Amino acid sequence: MQRRVQRIFGVIMNPFPRNCSRYAKFSRRVGSVTTLLLGLSAALAIWPVALAQIAAAVPASASAVKLPPGVVLAQVPWKRDSDHPVKEFVPLATLPWADCDVVHLSLPHAPRQGGAPDCHFIMAMCRDKQGNLWLATEGGGIYRYDPSASKGKHWTQFTKQNTHGALANNCIYAIACDNHNRIWAGELNHGVSVYNGKQWQDYDIVQNPKHTVLAGPLGDHVFAMKFDPFTDQMWIGTNAGVSIYQCSGPKVGAIRHHWHYITQANGLPMNPDAIAFGNGGIIYVGTQCSGLAVGTPLQGPRTKTAIGCGAYQWKIIKGPWHLPVTATGSGLPGNLINSVATTWANHLVIATDDGIALGRLNDGSKSASPLNLTFEQGQDFPAKVLGLWHPPLHWQAPSGVLLETLPMQDYTTAAAWQAARNSTGPNAPSGDAGYLWLGHRQKGLDVWQYNARGKIIQRWHIYSPQVGNYIESLQPLHRNVMAVGTYGNGLFIVTLPGRHKGALPEAPRIADKAATAAEPQGARPPNERELTAIATAIRMQLISAKSQKQPRIVPLPDDWRTEGSWLGHYGKYWMCLFAAGQSIGDIVWGPGPRALNHFSFMGPHHLMGDSLRYWIQWLYTDNPRVLRIPPVYYQEDAALHAQQFVPHEPRREAEINDSGDGYAPSWQGPDVNVLMHIPPGRFVLALYEYNYNGHYGTCRHRDYVLGFRCLSSKLDLRKLSFRGGFATTIYSYPERMVGRVANFRGGVWKRFLVRGPMVLVVRVGRNSSFNAMLNGAALDTLHEHPEPYYYGMSQWATRSAALASHRHKLLRKLAGKALGAPSSAMEMPRGVTVSALLNNAELELYESPQAWAKSAPLVYTLALRRLMGQFGGRAKAASPAEMRIAARLEYRLNMFSRWQRLEKRLGIITPREIEQSIKWNRLNATYRYLEFAIIRKAAAALAADAAHAAHHKGLPGAHGSAVLPPS
Repeated sequence: MQRRVQRIFGVIMNPFPRNCSRYAKFSRRVGSVTTLLLGLSAALAIWPVALAQIAAAVPASASAVKLPPGVVLAQVPWKRDSDHPVKEFVPLATLPWADCDVVHLSLPHAPRQGGAPDCHFIMAMCRDKQGNLWLATEGGGIYRYDPSASKGKHWTQFTKQNTHGALANNCIYAIACDNHNRIWAGELNHGVSVYNGKQWQDYDIVQNPKHTVLAGPLGDHVFAMKFDPFTDQMWIGTNAGVSIYQCSGPKVGAIRHHWHYITQANGLPMNPDAIAFGNGGIIYVGTQCSGLAVGTPLQGPRTKTAIGCGAYQWKIIKGPWHLPVTATGSGLPGNLINSVATTWANHLVIATDDGIALGRLNDGSKSASPLNLTFEQGQDFPAKVLGLWHPPLHWQAPSGVLLETLPMQDYTTAAAWQAARNSTGPNAPSGDAGYLWLGHRQKGLDVWQYNARGKIIQRWHIYSPQVGNYIESLQPLHRNVMAVGTYGNGLFIVTLPGRHKGALPEAPRIADKAATAAEPQGARPPNERELTAIATAIRMQLISAKSQKQPRIVPLPDDWRTEGSWLGHYGKYWMCLFAAGQSIGDIVWGPGPRALNHFSFMGPHHLMGDSLRYWIQWLYTDNPRVLRIPPVYYQEDAALHAQQFVPHEPRREAEINDSGDGYAPSWQGPDVNVLMHIPPGRFVLALYEYNYNGHYGTCRHRDYVLGFRCLSSKLDLRKLSFRGGFATTIYSYPERMVGRVANFRGGVWKRFLVRGPMVLVVRVGRNSSFNAMLNGAALDTLHEHPEPYYYGMSQWATRSAALASHRHKLLRKLAGKALGAPSSAMEMPRGVTVSALLNNAELELYESPQAWAKSAPLVYTLALRRLMGQFGGRAKAASPAEMRIAARLEYRLNMFSRWQRLEKRLGIITPREIEQSIKWNRLNATYRYLEFAIIRKAAAALAADAAHAAHHKGLPGAHGSAVLPPS
């Protein structure tokens, strides 16, 4: 009864929830008419008082502002509890909006049933030298808008289908134009595609044998792209670091590449998702969850003669992981950065999940130390402070006067700067004059006009119904005219007062429409000297690894390629598909020799009696981004096949979530937590997240943080529940923030290198999202050929001991050698140099996993390019030894499809084949904890069949055991 009254009171005190689903949930949870009447009577008694306080809190000037229907003038924070009451109502700023001209440009799209068209989800924009506007969409490919075309012919759409695969994906997350008027498009999981005015060309991690795909960026998922006209460089932020393409310019010294790479080994944090260029050659790189990286050139300012791989010194600026409780302060408000922009006067604007940060280089020098940042949170931050699990004692909300000067929302998605008319260049005295545009996740646009002295003289707030409330991208057009790309509402052209009104202003044409630029060159394979330098650096790290304490958790690059096809790729030791077992709960797949326990629970900050929700959205689907169900859970189940359609590879969209849709966005938590036992040894832990309904309503707002807590393996978990609550006790242990999950409608595997034994608690933080959820978790050994698939228990123990002894011998041998240039033994026939590099990298994986994780993307990519260049990329031309090395490299780069093809060519029965061949009737047998024996039996049967077939064909027998790693 108490819980229901609290729910009713909360809904009435917050009469404007973010969507109607809360009302549906509220109505379902009201179990009796008596409880409803009690709540209504309490509300009727409170509501007149609340209205009076609202009227008192609203500024007098606000009454003259004309607001669209449904917009309130004040926000009524919910009452925390008797110990922390809200002392005053917090007014929202009421800013002019009606004097802005807004034009909604409709994009052509195919008919669609339900939901917004894919073309309405605009992720990035750019403008070419012909005045065309280019839009990157999530699901709809790329759109080009030509304002000078005749009526009905303004739009041109480029998709994977009409470009015959040259545009490798219809989910485009970044787009930019270079000085040659080429359009660069960053894709979901296939690198970049470039349009030269005539055709598209795809650039992936490695070149394919038919040369239809060229080698280019280091990673496959692109977060952001920015072109630097000063150096003629295209900067590409990927899941493996920053890739730089030098569009033109002379060769300098030993630099003969067009492609350069900056990774964690150079000091850059993971997942760079925002890039900006400052004066003096300074580079600003915002990261998903590691703060701001400021790069200073080591060879002077950025010029066409001072470029090189990793030629920057990086300084990392981080903010707090806890929510600041003040409206303003110094430094970054948080580490989750969404956008970075620079102004003409070298000001820096950083958009984060917790407000904005403003800074400036005081003297324009190359040093990053003069960068002084101050932050401003949004007007919703008081509600977030009150929504903390333990809010500060006697905390008072700021005055309405102060709040009116802040952005409309904490969560800022985009930032852009437009110079005013009288700004003629970066060194102009009036360079500070202009407009700062800030896009938000739920509150539309903030526009601040600055005068020449850097003071704000005018503010606008532009939101629904003029533009959508979820702003994803901004593209300046003319002075105070901005193209606004929304996530779900399409494209808008916003013109501030003082300019002509129109759809898309004309731009001066610099390039000829008929001109066609040359395609960018593919990345060439590295030579032996470059590989030798990398191998030498790895040796130095290996020798110093003994004196360093190795962490238990090391983040690895995300995997955006695999999506829901995990069988044989992930879970070769343990796998859990959360809530996918219908009545039996989670589907647990444990082929490892040790049975692992796991336990899911909700965070401690929740209403009494609430718990995790087990949710199944689609019982069966053929969506490739949904996790596939293991064959043993549906094969030979006649009753299931008779009742409903089952696809060839059935998948089930299932998840555990924290019921966060029943809480205010400002509520901290409740969060999803999973406790799992990590056995002794080193493993790869992968967590799968897929925002299947990310194009619908508030489900679009999902943006999570990942935190890990490491507990002792000797801890008796049964005793924790008697010490003030299980979840509360777990939360008392220190937590390490290790990742962020954002824009994951494509499905992402978040990967980590973990070292057991330990009890690991994974927290998926809600982060003001619709709710927090988790689809699956997998644990894998470091070797691609684990024991259940290829070895018995005794065989694996013997082999593991032999490999460990071999690694120790190699390490002692390397430590005894001088670190000079390798001997002429390295200059041997093809494959030997790559083999030596691979040996060093694999040794580093076991001895110094943190250093390995930083260098692995570059090392394995360059080694694979070198090896493929030696045999022309054609597997038929490679020797078995080369194919074994290539298979290992592709496995480490998560290129599982290519890895499987090489395994089959070598005669190896792949884990995927073994798992798909298992026959088991779940109605008549007990399966749990029998995976090891069942997989061994299936593998032996497949090996016997392959050997029998090879005998009849006169071919060599199938190899049914794992390939030894290169020595």
